[in-house]
Amino acid sequence: MNNKKVVITGGFGGIGYALAKRLKDEFDVLILDNKIGENKDNISAIECDLTDPIIEKYISDADYIFHLACIKPTGRGTTKEEYFKNIKMTENLAKYNKKAKIIYASAGTIYGSQDNFPIKENASITCNISDYYCRGKWESEVLLGNYSIKNHWSLVILRVTNVYGPKFRRKGEIIPEFYSNLIRNRKIIVYGNGRQRRDRIFIDDLVEALYLSIPEKIDGIFNIGSGKSYSSIKVAELIGKLVRKKPIFDFYEDNGLKRDDNLLDISKAKSIMKFKPKISFKKGLKIIIKGWIEEKWSF
Repeated sequence: MNNKKVVITGGFGGIGYALAKRLKDEFDVLILDNKIGENKDNISAIECDLTDPIIEKYISDADYIFHLACIKPTGRGTTKEEYFKNIKMTENLAKYNKKAKIIYASAGTIYGSQDNFPIKENASITCNISDYYCRGKWESEVLLGNYSIKNHWSLVILRVTNVYGPKFRRKGEIIPEFYSNLIRNRKIIVYGNGRQRRDRIFIDDLVEALYLSIPEKIDGIFNIGSGKSYSSIKVAELIGKLVRKKPIFDFYEDNGLKRDDNLLDISKAKSIMKFKPKISFKKGLKIIIKGWIEEKWSF
């Protein structure tokens, strides 16, 4: 261990805890979260509200801060109140950080509607002002950027595409929803025409990208994704093949903000960070569905 201190906000989320396990043998890791979850690895953790100034005493001696904490959208989207909380968490970290390099998990969806794919980091930000989740991610990027210049600490912003993995099975996420419906012989509910394409990255590849952000020579903004995209219809068909069920679709009008196609250009991360996704989407689906079948899990 090199005695460097790493703070991970939202460390009991699916991404945060996977990262904590990856770093615990090399760094002095501290998780900050508003709810302490299962901690089989005995990683240091403190339950706290990141909107409270009390976090200053936990981060003042940090060398690296991975800011992953965020109230994520549900089927109804992110509320205005949740948006303000997300901004306040970021503001507190930026304000009270003394010297740590901050690595912020932003979202590839902040690019909004684009005409050219894959989307490069210099593309214009067109997120809908009423999309409080994407708006919060973008405004957090700006806030962190201003503080890093003012207070002279390093900053890496990772614009991450949709993450999936064995533990990512919240209601509303299409992979666990489609899987559950297929094995129970239920129709696949699709909002919109199901042809909008999404880039998806396996959790292990994202954790590696976060790890590769640590060296001091790495700074700036990077897209993190798999390099390929699939439509909702194609996702259902791929899962159907794995569980030997043919999907039957039931289409509904969009139930919220329309999401356009999204495929990120990851050439900058490949070149500078030496990031290379190892798990293809088809391979990732095989891994998680094999595990769910063995576990006998479904909604």
